[in-house]
Amino acid sequence: MEPLVKLLIDRKEAAARLSISLRTLDTLLASRQLPSKRLGRRVLIHTRDLEKFAAVSHPDIETADTNSANVIS
Repeated sequence: MEPLVKLLIDRKEAAARLSISLRTLDTLLASRQLPSKRLGRRVLIHTRDLEKFAAVSHPDIETADTNSANVIS
């Protein structure tokens, strides 16, 4: 028997798979750069959409980490 492959994953797992923070993932979802589906209160992302997103360069994404690197203490 083949192992069960998830088609939809939650926000936490999606962020981990993309190696980004949950906050950055929420920004991508809010700006519709990454599609999602709602099932009741749950926000789910299709693994196919994650793969498509990861395959493309995204120079327009700005995160708190890159902004803080430019600050001089």
